[in-house]
Amino acid sequence: MAKYPRKILLANSYYAPDEVGGAEVVTRVLAETLRNLGYDVVVLTSGLQDRVENRAGVRVYRVYHRNLYWGKDHAAQPSWRKPFWHTLNVVNPLLLRKFEAILAHERPEVLHTHNLASLSYALWLAAKKQKIPVVHTLHDYALLCIKSTMFKNRKNCQTLCPSCRGLWIWKRRLTQWVHHVVSVSQFVLNQHRKFGLFRDTPATVIYNPIPPDLKPQPHKMHRPVVFGYIGRLHESKGIEELLRAFQSLPYRLKIAGTSADPAYETWLKRTFGRPHIEFLGYQKAQTFYPQIDVLIVPSLWNDPSPTVVHEANAYGIPVLASRRGGLAEIVQPEVNGYLYDPEDPNALKQWVEQLATHPQKIQTLSRNAFEHARAFVPLRVVEQYLSVYRTVWEQGSPTLRV
Repeated sequence: MAKYPRKILLANSYYAPDEVGGAEVVTRVLAETLRNLGYDVVVLTSGLQDRVENRAGVRVYRVYHRNLYWGKDHAAQPSWRKPFWHTLNVVNPLLLRKFEAILAHERPEVLHTHNLASLSYALWLAAKKQKIPVVHTLHDYALLCIKSTMFKNRKNCQTLCPSCRGLWIWKRRLTQWVHHVVSVSQFVLNQHRKFGLFRDTPATVIYNPIPPDLKPQPHKMHRPVVFGYIGRLHESKGIEELLRAFQSLPYRLKIAGTSADPAYETWLKRTFGRPHIEFLGYQKAQTFYPQIDVLIVPSLWNDPSPTVVHEANAYGIPVLASRRGGLAEIVQPEVNGYLYDPEDPNALKQWVEQLATHPQKIQTLSRNAFEHARAFVPLRVVEQYLSVYRTVWEQGSPTLRV
């Protein structure tokens, strides 16, 4: 039986119940699954005060952010404060000693970092000093872009703007302290290497797991077909293009999700509201998926690897997605869904028409999608991470590559 390191410290900007995106879900799934397998798991995250707690059997260190404000409050801050926040966040000296003390006390065999926006990359320096090997998972473009999206003015960025480039120079140097990089899609990894990050670092692509708290069930088709969207209501998600397509279509569309900008959400409802378009607000996945037959993921930005694809598939729901970012890697045409070109103004509408008028296609895809989702159950994903942990642990602590 393969031998693995037994003590893992997972670090992410936020941790349950403070979940704001996929990175938080993945961190929680990893922590709880590893704990259930008998590993000693510790989580390090940011918060509004220093405290240690036990959450679902996992020891969680919540560290006071020691910056101008907590990252979760970023959107509400005046624009003049944000550059200072980002600059201090790169290697926050006020957090470095705290990190060193926690690592020295816990003595993990592997440090696995995720998003570090509210924690600071000083954590990598603390690990280097104590010769702890580091695995880092790329969930988005935070090392390249201060907004983490590389999406501006409704377009995907092809270069780094001056404000992003200034911080990228320092972040690129810090990535030398990462022993192994994991990416949630090949696309995301390629983007980082394109801009000079992790070019010589061993890398593995591991797609996001299905949250274990979902309760998949056989899908029952609706008559007529019902389409759905779940996620943030934001222009980068293609929500406007989706609603515009359905304005002139007679098919039902259910929208689950909210916007960080209430005014934008109100505008969407007022502008695109129709009897067959229903805004549900926030909904749990378990409640939402049984209501629809096809999930639409109309992203305009290069979506790294949205977990909603695997979630929908686990309920036997095929996915119609834009050919952007990592979506083209996890949506396989004729297997668990279809892809369309978001640059073609008629493509989305044509696919909706085709699926709505040929429901037998949905039924076939539904069976395939359910089987396809088995590859992304937590245990299988964690096994892939364990293989990475074993590799860096056997090789010992990373040396500084210059």
